[in-house]
Amino acid sequence: MADPKALERARSWAAMRDSGGWPAESKKRSMSLQRADLSGADLTRLDFNAGADFREAILNGADLSGSNLTAADFTGALCAQLNPEDVETYTSFRDAVLDRANFSHATLTGTLLSSSSLVDATFYSTNGMWVSFINSDLTRATFTQSTMAWSTFRDAKLCDARFVNADLFRTRFDGADLTGVTFLKCNLAEATFKGARMPDGSIHE
Repeated sequence: MADPKALERARSWAAMRDSGGWPAESKKRSMSLQRADLSGADLTRLDFNAGADFREAILNGADLSGSNLTAADFTGALCAQLNPEDVETYTSFRDAVLDRANFSHATLTGTLLSSSSLVDATFYSTNGMWVSFINSDLTRATFTQSTMAWSTFRDAKLCDARFVNADLFRTRFDGADLTGVTFLKCNLAEATFKGARMPDGSIHE
């Protein structure tokens, strides 16, 4: 389970930001939770905002729903299920603000990223099987050499997003806005696009 000290540090930082307790200059600093164990932690509706550092953190089963994680760095983070036998232990970023967030080399197996803002987010060499991006805004997001097999982008906004050398086997894009999207050398075997819109989009083998 979560390291109590790391959990308290995260909550205290966000609470001070919310209350205005930090001086103006201090509020610009980023929160460092690098390599912290936050497994199963409740970090809902917190404001990290200034590029929080979650590199190589363990977030298995953590709940970050509704939190502001703008420009957060999740490079190498583990965001898988806390308990593979329990569907309630998925890591959740539902309704979170994750614009410009970096998920390079992260493990997102089974992660919930539904109804979130992921504008300009980066997914490089990300292992993300069974991820839910339902109804999320992924405008200009990039997925490079990443595995998103069995995931769902149903009703998501993917305007000008790029998928390069990505494994999208059986991935669902049903109802998605794929305006200007690029698929380059991707595995789209058995992917579904029912009701999706793709003006100015392209698929290159």
